[in-house]
Amino acid sequence: MTRQVVVIALGANLPWQGQPPEQTLFDAAASLKRSGLLQDLRLSQLWRSAPVNALGPEFVNAALVAESTHAAADLLALLLTTELAFGRDRTRHEHPGSVSPARTLDLDLIAVGDLQCQSNELTLPHPRATQRAFVLEPLAELLPSFLLRDASGHQASVATWLSRLPSSDRSQLHPVE
Repeated sequence: MTRQVVVIALGANLPWQGQPPEQTLFDAAASLKRSGLLQDLRLSQLWRSAPVNALGPEFVNAALVAESTHAAADLLALLLTTELAFGRDRTRHEHPGSVSPARTLDLDLIAVGDLQCQSNELTLPHPRATQRAFVLEPLAELLPSFLLRDASGHQASVATWLSRLPSSDRSQLHPVE
């Protein structure tokens, strides 16, 4: 398999083992790097955002961009294992349309190159990524020209999707100082 760009959204709004969510995101990125499945990792700056359909305090969010030759299913398994290692409890996972519980770590596989797939386990590209400032703003720092498809199949760059969001969505996002 050829090397493909991998886009991952990171978020947390609960401490883990006495560490604030900011440290959890740095530690999770380091863990992903050590896995050997991802190369040339780059992490955006950290951002604070209000929870979207989720409980708890503000989230800390970031985007991670890397390259990989591994299959999307292997990358998803890595993300789920990493979440578990950082205390993510998916047994209380939400039902579609309901409010999600607070999280010690949330890792979403946003895109693997231009791969499109839909299964019970994984939909690529992530079906709501183009609607979320907390995904697009950090990702625009790293790959503003990366092309993403929305749920209806329309394709545009990260920067274009970000510019289409309501200003009220973007104004709720703040860089972590």
